Amino acid sequence: TQLKPRFHPGLNVGFGRNGTLFAIEAGKVMVTCEKINPYWNHTWVKRCYAGREGQVIYKKHFNVIPHPQHNRFLLIDRI
Repeated sequence: TQLKPRFHPGLNVGFGRNGTLFAIEAGKVMVTCEKINPYWNHTWVKRCYAGREGQVIYKKHFNVIPHPQHNRFLLIDRI
């Protein structure tokens, strides 16, 4: 649980009401640092990122890469 959103959800990751991050699918967790483009007219963004206008802002995103599916099925006929 995080009080401020320091870590953001990425691919196959959900964001709970209390700030928790949870996996939507089973797989490997990968942490990436991605560039964001915040909406500068929002009051929350103005307060949190004051003085950083025009700078490149990076945030950590948690991604879940799902396990590969099994290859037991065989295509028999196309419709």
